[in-house]
Amino acid sequence: MRETLFVPRQGDGRTTVWGAWFDADGRPNARAAKRYFPIERAKLGEGAELIRIEDTWLGRDGAQGAVERIAWDVKWHSGRPMPGLLRVSSSSDSAKMCRT
Repeated sequence: MRETLFVPRQGDGRTTVWGAWFDADGRPNARAAKRYFPIERAKLGEGAELIRIEDTWLGRDGAQGAVERIAWDVKWHSGRPMPGLLRVSSSSDSAKMCRT
């Protein structure tokens, strides 16, 4: 799964929710789909959610959503804590740091 934001210099922005499934023994062995939404539908998440687009979300310890016939509800954990600073690129190619 993947969630992206497209913010053009002019015109309307959009969000995209992507899903992909791979199975070397399956027929077909790969399936992929995506959904588009207006950028206003993307929200900073609450709690463990980092971003929410419509009924899908991506968080620090999991993700949940669906695109066409591909659905996911997964949890994960890391051996170390997430950093307190994330790199955020701006439209001028410079980078800013923000606290999470």
